[in-house]
Order: sequence, then structure tokens, then C-alpha cells
Amino acid sequence: MSKQTGVACECSGCGGPQWYEKGVCQGCGSEAGIAFTWVAKTEKGGTPSAAPTDVLRLEAGVGAQLADVWTNLVLVRGLSPYLTSSGQAVMQYSSAPWYVERGVDMTVQCTLPTDPGFADKLNRASSWTNQSFLVRIVTTFEAFAGGKRMSSVRLPNNPGMREFHHARRLRNKIAHGDALTDQRLKDEAIQLFGPQAVVDGSCNLDISIVLEPLWARLLLYARSLEDGASVPTRPAVVVAVHDSYYLAQTFVGILKVARSGAGLTAGDVVSLLDSA
Repeated sequence: MSKQTGVACECSGCGGPQWYEKGVCQGCGSEAGIAFTWVAKTEKGGTPSAAPTDVLRLEAGVGAQLADVWTNLVLVRGLSPYLTSSGQAVMQYSSAPWYVERGVDMTVQCTLPTDPGFADKLNRASSWTNQSFLVRIVTTFEAFAGGKRMSSVRLPNNPGMREFHHARRLRNKIAHGDALTDQRLKDEAIQLFGPQAVVDGSCNLDISIVLEPLWARLLLYARSLEDGASVPTRPAVVVAVHDSYYLAQTFVGILKVARSGAGLTAGDVVSLLDSA
């Protein structure tokens, strides 16, 4: 267990701090009794350091900021989709269907033929954009934490807490330029987002497979901690709005929900009980 990146938990079924791993308390092997987790150091004997006294609360506006970060990413990536590398000049390319479904339907026309390596360059820039998005998401939590460091607070065990720890570990790797090949990261990614979350021995940051569900869950977690905000029963996050339906991310996957009327936009939190 890394001295700086270990995560501990406070569990009603255990007598003291325990390590939190794979979504459960390592002391009793259950998630049911966990009230909080925190970033812990390793004490003598391999036990985690005691929990901080402050509980994480987020200032009003964090949900709106997270929604804004997401809509900006979708627009930028809709203009810079991954291209098949053919080793030939590119004159024109269009937004992929996934982006079209989310309202970004663009065709980019190059004034002059690109160099043969343009597709590879664009793909590297797209990967960099995805990584930068993860950094921005985590720093948004930090910015709205009222001056508290993430390493100095207890995180309530609300839905999305586990994803926040995962995003924080990814951010730390990205910020140091490290490859996303840590086995713990890969195991967590597969548990949270399925087998496609790891490709060629590395965590996959594909926007449709990982980033959209991760962002939606983090938005719901932030809303549960945001001053003056609340999370409805059976919550979902709107990711695309169409005339007769909208798409929503939930903790069990993406759903297509019938709709009528106006008023929904990407980033809205809705209750599926109200929308069924």
C-alpha cells in the first residue's frame, strides 16, 4: 500500500480504521457499514492513519461547474474525434456518431492537405484533452472544498465516492506523466466501467466508455455534498436531449428515457421515478 495514496475507511463493523479497497472494507469484507473514507498514510504495522475530523462539504455551484466542464469537453472532442491513421493527407473529417447524438455534428474542412502524420497528431491531442479533463474534474472538487485539501477530510460514503478516489488516482498519475498501467487502477477501472476500461494493458480513457459515466457519477457525488443541493431518488444525469427522448447516465449504465416538453439540458440531475 502506497504511503501517500492509500485509502482508509471508517466501518461500523470494525474497531478502528481499515483499508478501503475494491469497494469494501478490508477488515470485514463488506461495504455496508462504511460511513467515510479518507486518504491515509501507513502507520507502523501497516494500519492506516486515523481519520481527519473534518467532513468534505462542497460550496454551492460545484454541480454547475462540473456540467460546464463536460459540455466543453464534448464540444472540443466532437471537433477532434479519433481518426484512423492511414499515413495519407487529410482534407476533411466529421464528428463521430457518438458526438452527433450529443449535439455536436461538425465537419472540419482543411484549407490545404495535412501532412501524412496528421491523424496520429490529432489522436495524441485528443488523448491529451481527455487526460486534461480528468485533471480539471478533480481540481474542481478541490476548488469548491472551502480551502480543504482532499488529504485532510473524510469523504462521506455516498454513491460516487469510489469513483472519486479512482479519478484522483488517475489525476495523480497523469499529472506526473506516469503510464496508467498500475494493476490496482486497472482492476478498479474494470470493476467500475467494464472490461473495455482497460486496453493494451493500460486504463482506457475513452470518452464514451469511461469518461461520460465517470463524470456523471462524480457530478452526482458532488451534488450530494453541495451546499443547498440534493440528489433525488434513483438519480440520473442527462447527457443528451432529443425531441422525443433523452439519454441519461446512471450507476447501472446509460438509459434512453421518453420525454415531452422542454427544459432539459446536459448536466441536469433528474429522478427516474419522475421520468419513467
